[in-house]
Amino acid sequence: MNYPYNDDAMIYDAKRHQYVLTERYVLETLGVNLSLTLDTTGDENPSTLGQRILRRVSDFFYRYIYAHGCNKDFIEYLLAKYPPCRDIIKDCLVDEMYYQLRNGDFFNCADVDKQFDRWVSPTTRMRLQEELPNGICLLYQGRYNVRNIDYRSDY
Repeated sequence: MNYPYNDDAMIYDAKRHQYVLTERYVLETLGVNLSLTLDTTGDENPSTLGQRILRRVSDFFYRYIYAHGCNKDFIEYLLAKYPPCRDIIKDCLVDEMYYQLRNGDFFNCADVDKQFDRWVSPTTRMRLQEELPNGICLLYQGRYNVRNIDYRSDY
């Protein structure tokens, strides 16, 4: 299998270098039809609101990870190409979607520093602190010494 790849659960946004959940997968896993659940009042293009919200959740999930370390390029590479990361991303994005639907949007909070830890669910935070099979932790705040990798050459 070549990574990253698209399936019924997630698509890989090559421009942003991020996986994004599909609306169909949110419906299957959470039982939530985003087109019926989200308030489209005043939205210029309500048919795309669900996908825009899913991209936003993905964007903040990835930002949360990158904010914790010094090796953004290496972590980005792992998230795109290392097979164990794909399932972690999928599980965490589902958790994040559920967290946002239940608790509201913390992303627009006025006190960003105070609310930073609330951007992600406690479940996601714990999952990202677990060590991967290769010994890497996605929320490691230090710097990994890594070999030269041709970042973004095929993802």
